[in-house]
Amino acid sequence: GMTGRLDDALATFRRVNAPADAWQNMAFVHEQRRDWEQALACHHEAQKFDPRVTIPRSLLAKLEKQPEPT
Repeated sequence: GMTGRLDDALATFRRVNAPADAWQNMAFVHEQRRDWEQALACHHEAQKFDPRVTIPRSLLAKLEKQPEPT
């Protein structure tokens, strides 16, 4: 399924990038899929490896615009 492919993508990103960069690449993948929460989670993982990582304002704006669950 999709989870397996995303795991494979992360493994590939980790082989060719530093850990923070790999997580930021995964965040980009999730942003392209409009999965804002997962993108944010990936940025937070990146920050664990590099505290200089910032979360894009555009992503934060998209998260703020989401309707509250009922």
